[in-house]
Formats: sequence, C-alpha cells, structure tokens
Amino acid sequence: MSGYEIKSHSDYTQILFQPAVNEMSWTDLEAAGRSASDTLSASKPSVVVADLSALSSLPEGFVAVLLRIWRSLDHGEQKFAVVATEDSVIGELKSAGLESMWPVADSMESAGAAIGVSAVAPTEGTAAPVTTSGHSAETPAPSTGNDPFQFEQNRGYCSVQFNPVLMTLGWSHVESATTEVIEKLKASKSNSVMVDLGPMEIINSGLVASLVRIWKTMQEQKGQFSLASPNEMVTEVLRSAGLWKLWTVVDDREEAIYELGAGEVAEVENRERRILAYVAVPFAVMSAIALAMKYSGSTPMWNANTHIIALLLASGGAVTGILSLFKDRGIRRLLSLVAVLISCGVLSSMYFNENPLVILGVQAPSNEGAGGGGGNTESGEGEEDGDTDPDKAATDQQTPGDPTKGGGESGEDDPTTSGGLQSTPGDPTKGSPAGQVSDPTQGGGRNDARRSNTGIRRRFFAHTGRTNRHS
Repeated sequence: MSGYEIKSHSDYTQILFQPAVNEMSWTDLEAAGRSASDTLSASKPSVVVADLSALSSLPEGFVAVLLRIWRSLDHGEQKFAVVATEDSVIGELKSAGLESMWPVADSMESAGAAIGVSAVAPTEGTAAPVTTSGHSAETPAPSTGNDPFQFEQNRGYCSVQFNPVLMTLGWSHVESATTEVIEKLKASKSNSVMVDLGPMEIINSGLVASLVRIWKTMQEQKGQFSLASPNEMVTEVLRSAGLWKLWTVVDDREEAIYELGAGEVAEVENRERRILAYVAVPFAVMSAIALAMKYSGSTPMWNANTHIIALLLASGGAVTGILSLFKDRGIRRLLSLVAVLISCGVLSSMYFNENPLVILGVQAPSNEGAGGGGGNTESGEGEEDGDTDPDKAATDQQTPGDPTKGGGESGEDDPTTSGGLQSTPGDPTKGSPAGQVSDPTQGGGRNDARRSNTGIRRRFFAHTGRTNRHS
C-alpha cells in the first residue's frame, strides 16, 4: 500500500495522495515519501502538483513527506504547488509556514494559475473524509499535569523545551501552545532561541509545524535559532523533512547554546574578540597621531622618538587587528579592517623616511677620524696639524719613539717638548709645519680638564695615528 498515485499530464505531474495514508505508520509513510521523491527525481517534470483534496486532515509525519518531495526538486527549473480542499488541512499547512515556500490552493485551477500553468485540469472525484489514526483537531486534549512546552528566559537567549506530552495532544492544543510560546519570544528582549528536543523520542508533523513557526518568528526578528536533538529518530525526521540544512542541529544542549553565542565559553570568546578590536583601533589611531607629531617637531631627536613610538603602536594595531579579522564578525570586524589599513600605512613610513634608529649623536664617524685605513683629506689634515690651540697638543701620554728617527724609548723626555711628548714632524709632501709642541706655561689645572674631554682624546689618537704613518 503506497498511499499515493503519480499521474503524468502534458504540462505537469500530479501526485494524488489517497486516504490510505491516514492508516499508514510513520515508517511506511516515510518510505512512501522517499519512493515518491525518487520517482520525481528520475522523471524530472517541470511542474509538480501535490493533490491533498482526498484528505480531511494530515496524518502524523505528513508535513515531513511534503518537505522531502519539495526538497528533491530543482527549484530553479521545477515548480511545486499543493491543492487542499479541507480547511483543516489548509490551516495546518499555513500554520506550519509552508505557504511561504510554495502555493497552497483550494483547486487545481487555482494551483495552475499560481504557478503559471493554464492546462491543469480539475480533480476528478474527491474522496470522502476519512478519520485519521491520530488526534484530530476536534479531539479534546488529554488531561495531564505536564506543560507541553517549557519556556525559560536566560541571559542572552531563550530556551524552549518540547515535552513528551505533546505527542498526546490534538492539533488545536499544540497550535495554541505554540502560539503562546511565540508570544513569549516576541515579548522577550533576546533575539536568540534554543529549542531542546532531548525529552522527545519521536515527533509528528504537528510538532514539525511548531518548529517551523518558531523558526519563522526568529527570522522575522532577525534572530538566531538552534536545535538540540540527541535522539536519532527525531533527527532522522528533521533530516527527511529537509530541515537539517535550514537549521543548526546539534546533539546536546550546551553545544546548541554555544552556537547562539551564549553560555560561559561563548561569552569568554566574545570578550576576547571585543578586546582585540578595542585594542587594534586605538593603537592604529595613536600611531597615526604620533607619525603626524613627527613632522611637527623642531629637533631631530624629537622626530626620531615620535617615529619610533608610531612604529611600535602601529605594530600592535596591525597584529591585534589581523587576529580580530579572523575571529570577529559584524561591525567590529569592519573596524579591525580599518585599523589594519591605518597601521600598515604607518609602518610603510619606514621605507619613505629616514631611519629613525639613527639618532643624533650616535652616527658613524666620518672619514676625518684618523687611525683607520685610507688617506686623509687635505682639509682634515690641515685642520689637525694647523691647530695652534695648546690644549689640543698637550696630554699625559707619551708617544713611543722611532729608533730610525733618533727618538728615545717610550716614556723618555724630549728636550723639545713639555710633559714627555714627542714632537710630530711635518709632512714634507704637504708642506705642513712641524707638529706643535705644548707650551710649558700651560700646565697644572688644565691637564685635569683635558683628561675629562672625550672629544679631545679622540682627536689626539687620530693625530698620533697620522704621525706614525708619516714617520
């Protein structure tokens, strides 16, 4: 017993569901829906019309069958419509939110007009209503002390738990209970909901319709929806209905809460992502300000220091901004992108400006300093040799003599010098006068001042180096 009949017409394919589907079990009904979807996938009709005019109410799990058939079609090339004549069937389809997915008409002519097919013929012979095997809309709800839904308002999200008593309620009571939950969701300040199906061992089409209504409510509020379904049979119903790809379905409650960005773990991660964005933006702005201050300074030392500070701040802004780009989303991700661009612009100043690490006062010595390889320029040599300042000639150190020039050993006094210094001969090739001799009248206290002058020592060593080369 298949419960349906597929009729092929010239412009469309009709699936006529028979009253026998009301007597079928959920397993047989699921198998019938799988067989129908496989047949349609193989034939690939351009228009499919599901005819429910023979049904007075929808059996349990039938909404999942319709969703499975609709999901098997290529929505870019194939069209799908549903025909239902009973108000209870039409009301159940509308309450499940299926009317927004495909046209629901009360006749074949209306269905053909809705999908743009004019050759759809009216249904021949409508079967009499048949009593369903489940609870109809008129069946009173069983007396129970359990609530069908357990609603909780938590920090950052709402939770809705489905209880097993729902399987014993009629459709009207399930619908009213679902409406009450939706009103609570609209009144809450949170736009995220977690639905817990943990207590449920199986769900019927009415509960699937309730899930669709809750999901559509959150979509209207631009909120988030996650579903915890640890039972395999419940998950299989959702998968066969094609809802697995529309919703976030996980195995446990904690993971479903995490998917909403709530819970302790998610809050810690959100806090870390906020810190990254809030650090990247100020660092980038301060680096740009420091770089601007570099050009407003009056001294090279000020310019170099502000440039170094700008580079350090830009490095921190770039690193934290890149991390935020990968982890965050929304407006904070956009701000992090701006921070990265600003930081990269500041860092690029290293290639368009002088090196800020070469600070005034620690630059490399020029070629005027003696003692190294290479000859001295005439101007530099003249500046040293022609210096008549007695402070630049006298020192406490002695220059070792050259035996080829008649000089004594190191430390011996020369009658032509004062303080044991050897006179420096002039360069005959340059025409320079002989080396200056210290003035014997300049002694005592000036020697202490000269020993503290590092610059004079440096020039003295340079001078003695040239003397040795000349000798």
